[in-house]
Amino acid sequence: MESKLIIIRGNSRSGKTTIAKSLQNQLGHGTLLVPQDVVRREMLKVHDREGNLSIDLIRQIAEYGKDKCEFVIVEGILYKSRYGEMLNNLIQFYNHKSYAYYYDLSF
Repeated sequence: MESKLIIIRGNSRSGKTTIAKSLQNQLGHGTLLVPQDVVRREMLKVHDREGNLSIDLIRQIAEYGKDKCEFVIVEGILYKSRYGEMLNNLIQFYNHKSYAYYYDLSF
């Protein structure tokens, strides 16, 4: 199986999670969704600071999905300054079979 990585980033309350969940439902069984808020807030209970534990766990979960899931979706605010290197490494890990979207919505 050749897995594809989908990254959805953007402002708070821009609809990232709603779109990611809908996309997971459309893509079907075996689509892995890795929501930043769940990993950071619920699983680890850490603040979104430079070097926080969620960065590595998000990477590990997304890497787990490669060759096991047709699609892996990583979604969240995912600030470039904190998560950019990890996301670029994931794109390389997926052999550039990835789609990255950034919602730049003003309020």
